[in-house]
Amino acid sequence: MAGNVGRPSAAETSDAILGLIRSMGSVSRTELATATDLTGATITRVVRQLLDAGLIVEGGQAARSAPGKPRTLLRINGRARSAVGVSLDYLRTSYVLVDLDGTLIARQVTKGAGSRRPAEVTAQLVEEAHRLVGQAGMGDNALRGIGVAVAGHLNVRELAYRPNPRTHYWRQYDLESALRSMTSARVLVENDSTCAAVGDFWLGRYPESTNFATVYMATGFGLGLMIDGKPYRGSSALAGEISHMVVDPSGRECACGRRGCLHTIAAAESLVEHALANPDLVSRLGLKGSPRSLRADFNRLANAVPTDPDAAALIRTSAEALASVMVSVTNLLDLEHVTLAGPGFAAAGDVYADVLRHEFENRALSRGRHPIHVELSTHGDDVAALGAASLVLSSGVARSNVGHRGGGRSGG
Repeated sequence: MAGNVGRPSAAETSDAILGLIRSMGSVSRTELATATDLTGATITRVVRQLLDAGLIVEGGQAARSAPGKPRTLLRINGRARSAVGVSLDYLRTSYVLVDLDGTLIARQVTKGAGSRRPAEVTAQLVEEAHRLVGQAGMGDNALRGIGVAVAGHLNVRELAYRPNPRTHYWRQYDLESALRSMTSARVLVENDSTCAAVGDFWLGRYPESTNFATVYMATGFGLGLMIDGKPYRGSSALAGEISHMVVDPSGRECACGRRGCLHTIAAAESLVEHALANPDLVSRLGLKGSPRSLRADFNRLANAVPTDPDAAALIRTSAEALASVMVSVTNLLDLEHVTLAGPGFAAAGDVYADVLRHEFENRALSRGRHPIHVELSTHGDDVAALGAASLVLSSGVARSNVGHRGGGRSGG
């Protein structure tokens, strides 16, 4: 493919062509050849394999731009495959059923992990995921797999993600293996910010050349990165930990051991903690101050921005700290597009977006060369679940259906 180092395998070429058809909507074989620098013979062979596998269909003709036979258009056969995406956190579990073209077929929301034991939560995930597929009338034969988005990162010391950081139950619990033992469907478990980036990128049909990031805000912050159309995780899957980038070296001590991290200044739980120290603000907004009310308390703060100066000051401080970090990230990676996603941006996302735009326009090193687009995700609280499903659907779909062996655990 254009821009790639080395020669891609036949399996990678099939997946790449399928991805291009998905991102371009309807496209002719000639346009595919132009976009990929592949020969016409290669395009013809791969397209025939994808047609035979039922992953794409022919439909319609391109507008005639020159004499000769009109070009036949290709598009994704959405119902050929589906995937369940799950977003698991402390307070709620969101499920979506998505087809190969990114169309949302069904969704539901149930109770979160809370303080329950991992085995109980795992059983719930499998049962409810398969129930969603059955209720939607999609047979298991079309189910590509189940993707699960969870806060935290997978590394060599912590075998599992931790939807509940307040307990030690999830430490050393291998959620992915546990899920696989309970279902015949393929299972992928991924960090929620990476899933959010995949969801916004995949469903937004961005070109694979776009360097793209999603800031995901729940109780804290995470950064999902898409580089050349693939999620970037780093050497130990710890990429995107912006919560622990230092904003104020003389600030409060963070759980990571340093001072003045973004989390201590700008995260939802830190803002609520500051708000609880103001009795008048607590009274005005009806803040509860319990772990289970954290998201509701933060939403009360965010919703009060237009009318309450104290709430507005807290949210503004958070937005400015995030913008400071993201200018550094953008200077490092030369990003073109940043989306803001997750429940933390639901109420006051416009404030964060405006502050980021202002800082990028005035402080980003790339400001004289290209704009950095900042947008709020259009997928609401479902973005991580949608991304988890998209990660499953974008991971080796073509190679597993046209005679190639599937890839490994990751969706990249």
